[in-house]
Amino acid sequence: MRRALALLAAAAMIAGAVAVRSLIDDDDSSASGASTGGDTDNGDESIRVQCATVAEAACDALRAAGFTVRTEAAGRTADALSEADGTDDPGFDVWITTRSWPAMVETQRRADLAGGLLDEPHDIGARSPAVIVGRTDRTELLAAACGLTWTCIGDSVGSTWADLGGSPSWGSPEPGHSPPGTNSEGLLTTAQLTADFLGRTSYASNDLDNRYQAWLAELEDAVPDHTPPAGTPLDQLLLTPAFFDAVGSIEAVAAPVVATSRDRDRLTVTIPEPIVTADLVAVAPLGQNSSAQAIAARDDVKEALAAAAWRVEGLPTIDVIDDTVALPDSDNLPPAGVLIALTDRWNEVT
Repeated sequence: MRRALALLAAAAMIAGAVAVRSLIDDDDSSASGASTGGDTDNGDESIRVQCATVAEAACDALRAAGFTVRTEAAGRTADALSEADGTDDPGFDVWITTRSWPAMVETQRRADLAGGLLDEPHDIGARSPAVIVGRTDRTELLAAACGLTWTCIGDSVGSTWADLGGSPSWGSPEPGHSPPGTNSEGLLTTAQLTADFLGRTSYASNDLDNRYQAWLAELEDAVPDHTPPAGTPLDQLLLTPAFFDAVGSIEAVAAPVVATSRDRDRLTVTIPEPIVTADLVAVAPLGQNSSAQAIAARDDVKEALAAAAWRVEGLPTIDVIDDTVALPDSDNLPPAGVLIALTDRWNEVT
């Protein structure tokens, strides 16, 4: 386990990105036409760009440059693409999302004997690790008891905080994370907690056995609400700290909003091991690969993502990022088919 991210006041350069993020519910979508302002010489209203909500900063930059953009939760886009007729217009020319989602779409379509729909993705060079955001007084007790990991959290949910040395008024540990089929925060958290429980990142579908499912069921039964009123579990934790004790997210989403939260001095952001990462890509429908390649290479997209707390190749990190924590060479996620099986197992136990 690595404790990370001292909770400093956010740098001025991320203030705009944080304000935008606070308006977004990952379970909702929003659409927008091309902006009339900005450098429209670099944009093309005929190219429709769709962003997963986690990559909203990229769409902000493209909107300012004159592109037609739309934002939607990655899971919703993936579900629609998995079921789409191969001759239908998918509704976008470029999709900006994390690497796993296009692969899951193509794997599901092959399993359904449907034709391929998406071209090969292009790396944007923006990455963000999975994190645990917790109430510091609680996470310190967990860290002392068994380490601040999802295995520790899962093993502790049958206890009370008093059993762990805390106040009886705290009740029992209440973790939270988004469902794996909705957004990148939920998918990465579920993949990371599975890797932690199994003790390795290279696991297969048959490793998700009865022992794992029993442990997962106990962990998930302790989650008060996977889709709480405020939006994501992180949103709810920031609005009403008593609702959750620790939630899963990713650094780019959590670090800026925690750093500007009224409760920032009482919250801790930790990058648990094994580290898994969300890696952003641009992907196009078959036959439109050049559009995705061009979007992935845009400097304004990379700069906007870096300002929004993504770790971007070639650009310095911002103050809310603990750049002493190195990321692995790969995202450490299992193949798409295993992620689909993992989502199915989660659905079964919940």
